[in-house]
Amino acid sequence: VPATPLTATPVASVGHSLSLIALGEPTTAAEAARRLGFTPRVPAALGKPDELYLHHDVDLPAVTLVWRGPDGAPLSLTQIAIAEFARKIVSEGGVRETTVNGATAMWLPGPHRLLLFGDGPPNAGLIASNVLIWVSDGFTFRLEGDVTLAEARRIAESVAPPATPVAD
Repeated sequence: VPATPLTATPVASVGHSLSLIALGEPTTAAEAARRLGFTPRVPAALGKPDELYLHHDVDLPAVTLVWRGPDGAPLSLTQIAIAEFARKIVSEGGVRETTVNGATAMWLPGPHRLLLFGDGPPNAGLIASNVLIWVSDGFTFRLEGDVTLAEARRIAESVAPPATPVAD
């Protein structure tokens, strides 16, 4: 879909959306699970995150896990229990369809615009990093950072499905 210019909203240039949005409060996986009603899923390829945030400033159950590189650059995985909370605006040809564990996924190489919805004023930013978005088991996942498509898919495919309860 051709991009629609954002003329009414100023666009800030950011390397990663972590500098654009308020992530909420730092938390632990156990506290996030208690408050959100689901356990944050951690990619086996990355292991335990350096930071974990509960999103409380938006009306959706979501958590963001952050890993920091040696230079402090973030790689983030947001798990959202809702179908849509943002729109990406990219130039024609800027989105590439791919797969994660056989399911359709979307690869958005940077730069692209992120337009946030909500009760507050519209917020838009030009995201320089790459993003992989996919849906699994009723959750939307968004992996963002300075990774290639192959690396992003490897990380995404290592996000284990939730444990299935054993039937009696």
